[in-house]
Amino acid sequence: MEDFGGVIVTSSGIRSHVRGFNGKLEIRRYLNFYDPEGHPWYSNFKSQEEAEAAVEMFAREGVVAVVGPKAPWIDDKGRAIPNRDENAVGVYLVKKLEGSKSKIFIRDGYRK
Repeated sequence: MEDFGGVIVTSSGIRSHVRGFNGKLEIRRYLNFYDPEGHPWYSNFKSQEEAEAAVEMFAREGVVAVVGPKAPWIDDKGRAIPNRDENAVGVYLVKKLEGSKSKIFIRDGYRK
């Protein structure tokens, strides 16, 4: 577990597969991001306004989402690296409201 500017980064495991015609074995670590409250990350947005529009769209679909810190980038080896986009913010999913018809899956939040 790592902390990147308020974003909790956890590994969901390592996966390997053969990639391309040359049969090269690729091993990657897969990461999950959570806000300080433990809500799973949905996506980064270029601005606060775009993130707020996404939260409003989720609300119309019966999903509670919040704006939070931007998640780190992932390098080509599957490692988290600092996100250098100055204006970026993240959107995190809190829960689906009862009766929501949204098909979005919200994984369990991070537990300290």
